[in-house]
Amino acid sequence: FGAAIMRVEYHRRFLKETSRLDPSIQQRLAERIKLFRDEPDHRVLNRHQLKGHYIGYESINVTGDPDLRTTLNS
Repeated sequence: FGAAIMRVEYHRRFLKETSRLDPSIQQRLAERIKLFRDEPDHRVLNRHQLKGHYIGYESINVTGDPDLRTTLNS
């Protein structure tokens, strides 16, 4: 038996907004999403549950900038 395959879906707003990012940040985002698919609990991702309005969502670190993070609906 192999490892479970993670399915990642992108909201159209996410795709639109990320297409406007600087290419270097787009590249970093692609690398972090790949890392998330391969090792979802890798420490560099700083994966954590969100609170308040975003209960049921998680967040991962993309660049180290707290203003740029990706939210995940688990």
